[in-house]
Amino acid sequence: MAAKFYDADGQLIDLTGGLFSFSSLNADSKSVEWVSGFNGDMIPISGSAIVPHPNGDVHADHSTDSIAEGSRFDYAEWDTELSSLKWYGAIVGKANDSDVNFDIASRGRYLVWFAFNSDIKAVGVPIKPIEPVAPTPPTEPTVPVAPTLPTEPASPIEPIAPTPPTEPVVPTPPIEPTEPVEPVAPTPPTEPVAPVPPAALLEPAVPTVRYHYARYAIQPQINKAITNNVGVDIDKTLVAKQSIVKFQLRTAELPANREETTSFVLVDPLPSGYQFNLEATKVASPDFDVAYDPATHTVTFTATAETLALLNQDFTKGITAPVPTVVGQVMNDGATYENNFTLTVNDAYGVKSNIVRVTTPGKPGDPDNPGNNYIKPHKVNKNEKGIVIDGKTVLAGTINYYELTWDLDQYKGDKSSPDTIQKGFFYLDDYPEEALDLKSDRVKIVDANGKAVEGISITDYVSLEAAP
Repeated sequence: MAAKFYDADGQLIDLTGGLFSFSSLNADSKSVEWVSGFNGDMIPISGSAIVPHPNGDVHADHSTDSIAEGSRFDYAEWDTELSSLKWYGAIVGKANDSDVNFDIASRGRYLVWFAFNSDIKAVGVPIKPIEPVAPTPPTEPTVPVAPTLPTEPASPIEPIAPTPPTEPVVPTPPIEPTEPVEPVAPTPPTEPVAPVPPAALLEPAVPTVRYHYARYAIQPQINKAITNNVGVDIDKTLVAKQSIVKFQLRTAELPANREETTSFVLVDPLPSGYQFNLEATKVASPDFDVAYDPATHTVTFTATAETLALLNQDFTKGITAPVPTVVGQVMNDGATYENNFTLTVNDAYGVKSNIVRVTTPGKPGDPDNPGNNYIKPHKVNKNEKGIVIDGKTVLAGTINYYELTWDLDQYKGDKSSPDTIQKGFFYLDDYPEEALDLKSDRVKIVDANGKAVEGISITDYVSLEAAP
């Protein structure tokens, strides 16, 4: 963006040294707004979350959305036009040129409100003092003027001889009187003109008025959340296979003065490997009619008549729509489940949500969980001396020591719900029961350092099918 300012006479104003405000720069755990490429100097405001960075960008390094996410204030306290806390999301720019250039950018946000003006948001900014005026130097005293000498008296003037008298003028003889003229007869009066009857009044012309309709649509912001069975946020984390994963389809507050809502539909195409639970979803979403298409693995939530009545009960106030919840289980090892949804209001437009994702253990190269790797259980057969006898011939009755390595490092940082963890983690060995007799009393469980591990039970089942 390039900004130039002109005075009332159309002359370009040199902005060098001028101060400007960049404000309403938001950030939360999933998105951020910033300013870059400013052709001046950025001056941080004491206490503000907005700070400069080495690449020239200015933005918050943490959430400014809510105190729960680490913000000093909730956004509703500082991000309003009349708030005295506007400085929390602002920074000051000092211009180094006659015009101002900068870029506005955001990541993960679908609607950006940004303010650029000369209203500096810092509290208690001093007013620039007026330059003192230099005192007027004293006037040098005037050199006194020497007194004027008295003038010598003038010599007497000789008297002027008197002017001789003028000869008298001969009087003009009187003018003879003019003979009287016969009087002219008076002009007879003009006959009065008959009055013209007034013209009939004209009907006023009917004015023509033109107008046109303007429709303004408000696009609500939506957000998708992913949680485990107890409501813990598990976005970009690890959970065990068969864990219950819930997708919450949230809509921001619908503003006041909105038009009537006649339909409110959310469509969620589910990821492959996600086992959808229709009945649990209906229980978790009582304000919507729930439909599932197994051919496309898509669930659709349609607001009930009662929900539409709730949204339309008072247009003078904002209202938050109920939140439907998708319930299901992730069923694959080493899989990433990504998901978002679309909201359509009044069949007029659709808006897509953010994308959330969760991963199950056993996937190397996972950018969200660098420690994730393949699950590698290992088994080896040894004799009583610890020598590997895989593939060797042994006598009947020989005791075989099967050493099983349980690979658990991929569960580090796992966000499975407590009920999933309570079900336990299992290591199954389908040994050939027709050739071996298990000696349960001689089974030992040790860690990588050879130290005995407590709290793990050992159960022998008659077949693999009988195991849980």
